[in-house]
Amino acid sequence: MRMHLISSLLAVGCLRFAVGEGRPLADEEHQAHWFAWAFAGKSWFVLGSEDSRSGWGLAIQRVKEESRLRFRKSPGQVVLEGYYLHTRGGGKFGRPRDITDALGFLVMGRYESRQHGNFGTFLEGGIGLQVASQETIDLPSQINSTPTVGGGIFFPVGHTRGYAGIRLLHISNGGTKGNNPGQNQLHLMAGVRF
Repeated sequence: MRMHLISSLLAVGCLRFAVGEGRPLADEEHQAHWFAWAFAGKSWFVLGSEDSRSGWGLAIQRVKEESRLRFRKSPGQVVLEGYYLHTRGGGKFGRPRDITDALGFLVMGRYESRQHGNFGTFLEGGIGLQVASQETIDLPSQINSTPTVGGGIFFPVGHTRGYAGIRLLHISNGGTKGNNPGQNQLHLMAGVRF
């Protein structure tokens, strides 16, 4: 419940800044960028999850620096992400075709910290919605909320920047249908800015 509340507040704040009028930033580094990501992972048995699922996904992001999200010396960024997620169940519950495809949307805040030149770390968090092709043991609803937290590193790749990290995605209907154990998925992610 706390994770839902914190992620919701962060997402509402990020969305407010994303649609608000900010001052123009002349430096190219501060302009909006697009990112492409690929990720793979599996469910993590915590907070009621029972279904062993593994899968992969693809995501596209639009990221823009927002001076009003600054935290100490780190400028904040508003991240809008759309993703596709394909998972397969572990067969524990004897379901004959336990394959789920889902589309999701996330609103996040991201903070980057440069360590040496174009090398550094990032942290991010937010919330979104996901629509799945079918219900599962842990998800008795096809429409679910998705609070998330993650982090990782970035590094130079040619004339752009590569990213690698880890993300925890909590998928839940918030108790609106069934007993709602929820699904906690841990993803390894790799992306590039373009």
